Amino acid sequence: MSDVIDLGHDHRLQFLRWAPDRDLNPQVSDVPDVERYAAVIEHLTPEGDRCAGGVTFDSPTARKIEPGKAMWSVESWAPLTLSPSVLCLRCGDHGFVRDGRWVVA
Repeated sequence: MSDVIDLGHDHRLQFLRWAPDRDLNPQVSDVPDVERYAAVIEHLTPEGDRCAGGVTFDSPTARKIEPGKAMWSVESWAPLTLSPSVLCLRCGDHGFVRDGRWVVA
């Protein structure tokens, strides 16, 4: 999926879809595709290096295929608003996605 949102503060979000090859994965033949299943958030570390973290959106499909995984609620798709905050486990970047913008925590 090519949807990319410039969130500001050197953060870009790209949506990811879930659509497995059912011939190779018959165990999920009854699970529907999801256009906006998750997202990758690219950002800069405090040292100025590129980094990325991800979020999985809470949905019946996500709960079925990844039970127990941390998930984010979509309060609004346009402009995008997520809950709770997002913490990058690699570099510690922390903030909120509110009204399509990155808000530093």
